[in-house]
Amino acid sequence: MKTIHKYAIDKLEGEFTLQLPIDAAVRHTEYLFAQRKIVLWVEVDADVFIKPENLVERIFHVYKTGQGIPSTAIYVSSCLDQYIPETYHIYELK
Repeated sequence: MKTIHKYAIDKLEGEFTLQLPIDAAVRHTEYLFAQRKIVLWVEVDADVFIKPENLVERIFHVYKTGQGIPSTAIYVSSCLDQYIPETYHIYELK
């Protein structure tokens, strides 16, 4: 069985980590203007997620449009703050 968990990220730029199963997949991201946060919805195997020994620290980075991105970074998703306007691009760092 699968489940989706929501993670609110306080950073709008820079690196952040999440404790996730290695095969967890980010399915959607959105910028929530009222909270000024980026939110990730992550799909995980429900049986694996509840066991702490199955979690690993996964490193992500938020880049703004025009910033340099390392060639080893893996694209995850983008989300838009339509009021500034600014787009945030989330990459996983391996």
